[in-house]
Amino acid sequence: MEILGRKISGKTERIINEIYSNLKKPVEFRSIEAGNAFGSIIDNTDTFIVHLSLRLNGDVFETNLLHELFHGIQMTNSYPEIGNIVNDQFVAMLCSSLSSLVLDLEVQERLTEHGYDSSYFFNYRNRVLKELANKNFAPIINDELNQKYVSTNLALFFLTASETQSKFIKHLYQNAPINTLNGALKIVDAIKKIGYDSPAKCFNCFMGVLDTLDIWNFYGILYNGKSYSRLKSS
Repeated sequence: MEILGRKISGKTERIINEIYSNLKKPVEFRSIEAGNAFGSIIDNTDTFIVHLSLRLNGDVFETNLLHELFHGIQMTNSYPEIGNIVNDQFVAMLCSSLSSLVLDLEVQERLTEHGYDSSYFFNYRNRVLKELANKNFAPIINDELNQKYVSTNLALFFLTASETQSKFIKHLYQNAPINTLNGALKIVDAIKKIGYDSPAKCFNCFMGVLDTLDIWNFYGILYNGKSYSRLKSS
């Protein structure tokens, strides 16, 4: 099997075929030509469109590929989606992080169960968080929404990092704008309490995150055919 010109290992090919048999529609692969994104999946009318970065190679490419396909399983199983209701590039970027914060956790567990190593992506998040701390948080000091973006990424880091790694980053972020670290820790506590291994639990996690960060003016949730915004459904 080849995908986007990359030879796929036998192990990964078997898992891909198993995933295909459980998806509600076929998959089309496209490459990401620029930017820092690793991948994405879009639930299009007739297909799942999976975008993958060709900057990645070997096992890292295959891990990234499976990551997106496991999100396809979530879409097939009607997991909730979060969307921005304000047309703004930064709001859209935060929306992507909010989605990853909740939905990546189950995907990460599936990858680990199959023996795939996500340390490349973990190390990237770790490096970005350290770089911000090394800048004394200057880019976010007077930007409340950016602080909430960092809180979201911190929360995902804490939920996937070791205790030692988490302690180190917590120490670095003691001097961040006051609600940045506190917001992240509140989110972590909420997600651990709720869980994330079912559509209903992920919906409650999204609700809790939007409440904690107080960003309902920017985002809504789509779940079971209903849209939820400012705690009202339609």
